[in-house]
Amino acid sequence: MDADKPFSIIVALFIWSVLTAVSPEAQASRLNVLTLNLHGYHPMGKEERQFESRDGKTRRAESFLTYFPFGEIQDGHEKQLEFLSREFAAMNEPDLPHVIFLQEVGAGLPSSAKDCQEFYANPGTDFFGKNSALRLASRLETKGVKFHVELACRGNIGWRTDANTFSTERILSASGQVVFDFGANPYPNGFIVEGTAILVREPYRILDQRVEWLQIPETSDKAFIQFARVQKSGEKGWTLIANLHGTHKVRHFESAVTFREALENFVASHSDRANYLGAIVSGDFNANLYRPNSKLAEVSTAPWEIGVSGEFDFAHALDNDFIHLEETLWKQNVDPKFKPWANIGTDSAARKRVSIAVERFKRLARSNRLIDLQEAFIGFNPKKCLNFMRLDSACEREDRIDLVFASHTLSPLKAAILFSKNSFYSLVGPTDHPGVYAQYEY
Repeated sequence: MDADKPFSIIVALFIWSVLTAVSPEAQASRLNVLTLNLHGYHPMGKEERQFESRDGKTRRAESFLTYFPFGEIQDGHEKQLEFLSREFAAMNEPDLPHVIFLQEVGAGLPSSAKDCQEFYANPGTDFFGKNSALRLASRLETKGVKFHVELACRGNIGWRTDANTFSTERILSASGQVVFDFGANPYPNGFIVEGTAILVREPYRILDQRVEWLQIPETSDKAFIQFARVQKSGEKGWTLIANLHGTHKVRHFESAVTFREALENFVASHSDRANYLGAIVSGDFNANLYRPNSKLAEVSTAPWEIGVSGEFDFAHALDNDFIHLEETLWKQNVDPKFKPWANIGTDSAARKRVSIAVERFKRLARSNRLIDLQEAFIGFNPKKCLNFMRLDSACEREDRIDLVFASHTLSPLKAAILFSKNSFYSLVGPTDHPGVYAQYEY
């Protein structure tokens, strides 16, 4: 009996190992994402700006590139890239992002062509004017973190001035020095050509990417989006990721519905639909989350989530609820105190446009969707907040237009607001936007 004990123990251990063995496919995988608007060539570390009218009155100015001379922009942008690459590389595993979504990626100079050819160009040398996402990735690689970069040229020329830009107010530094005097026109041809970028690192890889201008039905408008499929090495499943730079008010609502329809169709018609794991939609949305109980709520973002517990549920909403939604969207459109420059008009054609947008959303909300999204901080537990002290992180920020939405099939683990004190005025941080970081498990 005693002689058999070692053998019995070995057999028992073998059986236990077989029963508890889990294949790599069955193990939970983590996907870390980060979204950040680079604000073009953000002049990090420079003095804040102020306007001065002809009668000597001053007011604080935002950190637009057009308020800075060429040399300050060049120097500040170099500091921006060095800071971001250093701090991202210092995050280390297991928190280092696998996917980075970038908006307001810039390329070109005031004297250059500023076209998509220049945006996509990747010469071997590093210089001011080369695509900022490529330059950031190059710096990360020198610090031991290699990302594959996919670019998407939106093609708009950013930060252009004309003869009227400083006709009534000139630009001063915070210390009172004149930067651009009345009538100055420093950048008549603009400064950069803009676009977006997705950076992905191992063990994930991009299977394919699309860059599309989607037509908004019944309008002349189009909406720009960059999306791709990513897959972890050794796995069959793939995740759909989308990067966008949103518009405002009714146009944002229309674009949100259009994007969601396009992504739904992409997944539904894909030959490898069986291995679809979920979706992540991220970027600068230029609009706050729709939370009816919040004073900062913007109804234009309602289509992204369909339903939020305790807030709204359009999947099961009655027709009257959509009528109320239409009225709310219309009131926001004609509100003269809220982004009046983004209104689409007040005539019957504009009213019809709102009705069409809401009707499309109603069809989407009541459909058998393959993609249901929730924002990274839904029901967020502070205990799940990552404290990246070096990156000035926080657990939430109320006035946030930079968002990360993910499918319910992707379980949120932790999240954080990075560079939480960034603002449209301060130049202390690496950009004028906060970043949003989120970890998911599937």
